[in-house]
Amino acid sequence: MEKIVYQNVLFASFVVMYFLGIFPFLTLIPNKEEYRSYNIARKIFGASMIIWASYIAFQWYFDFRAYDVLLASTINLSSYYLNGMLLEVVFSSLLNGYNPVSKRVKEIVAETIIFNTAMFLNYFFVPASWQSIVIMVIALAFVIRMTFLTIHFVKTYRNALKRVDNYYSDNVDLFVSWMPKSTFLVILLGFSGSVLSFAGITAIAIYMFVGLLLFIYIFISFQNYMINIVRLKEVILIDQLTPINQYESQEKIAYSNIEEKKKSLSNIETNYLEIEKQITQWIAKKGFIKQGLTIEELAVEFDSNRTYISSYINSTYGLSFREWIAQKRIDYSKELLCESSNKELRLNEIANIVGYSSTAFNAAFIKLNNMTPSKWRSIYRNN
Repeated sequence: MEKIVYQNVLFASFVVMYFLGIFPFLTLIPNKEEYRSYNIARKIFGASMIIWASYIAFQWYFDFRAYDVLLASTINLSSYYLNGMLLEVVFSSLLNGYNPVSKRVKEIVAETIIFNTAMFLNYFFVPASWQSIVIMVIALAFVIRMTFLTIHFVKTYRNALKRVDNYYSDNVDLFVSWMPKSTFLVILLGFSGSVLSFAGITAIAIYMFVGLLLFIYIFISFQNYMINIVRLKEVILIDQLTPINQYESQEKIAYSNIEEKKKSLSNIETNYLEIEKQITQWIAKKGFIKQGLTIEELAVEFDSNRTYISSYINSTYGLSFREWIAQKRIDYSKELLCESSNKELRLNEIANIVGYSSTAFNAAFIKLNNMTPSKWRSIYRNN
């Protein structure tokens, strides 16, 4: 019975993964610059799924685990290593449009060849009494490599979120939040696979089924990401070469003389004073209540550069653009909640007034006040 379940799970896994892999190559997306990184990433994802499906089909057809557990474990580790590396490239390239993907793929191929060579040399030439020990060492090397890849991805992801938070007033980072979840789950899957390489077929079957669900989730998230890619293009795909805080880079410039540095710093101070004046007037007019507001729109209104404004907000308030707008909107909502003339104003009406949907307003209010708007109004009235 266990053998039948194991074989059926393997069969279902490679059929579904072949579909997930072929789909990106058969479907067309707009031939536009903003889709370039997405198109590259989805094809690498497709190639990764096809490779993984081929490994599974190989195991299903020849059933190595039935008579050679060491060979089956060697093949599994080989697939974990290659696909873990490819998926890291997939997610990083989505978040970093200027990442040299082709160079990275070549590096992965080279690393995989070295990794696979070490494993198969172990299988064919190392004495049997040492083979299990060697493959455990190789599995540990795999875990260490995946850890470094995870750290690299986390840095890339955080950098992308900073850019998103300094551009949009809405919480659009929800569109990319599936990436770190997927990355950590893939890494966890790889770690589990290295541990379960010598496990029984029941454990392997459960492992394969969970992995199949994970890749279906990633596939669906990929499709949803394309729907929102236009909203993210200016921040993640086009703005890669612009420093997050231009004035931080200004401090690192090697000035030819002291006077030149003083002049540059004086210009920055002048820009700051002008921006401060414009922001004060803009706040007085309740400009922050516009739904879908971006820092680009604010820059156009101020006839300024969005990087200057972003730098001013970051350094003056210690907040990102989105956090700053949220603070202004929630402060204004409190005025509406406690004014006697607005006692009967419903929460969804207040949300619309301050520039939020009802759900987003509730989440933003709780984040800043650790309570719901209705509870806050009740406490205010009772006091």
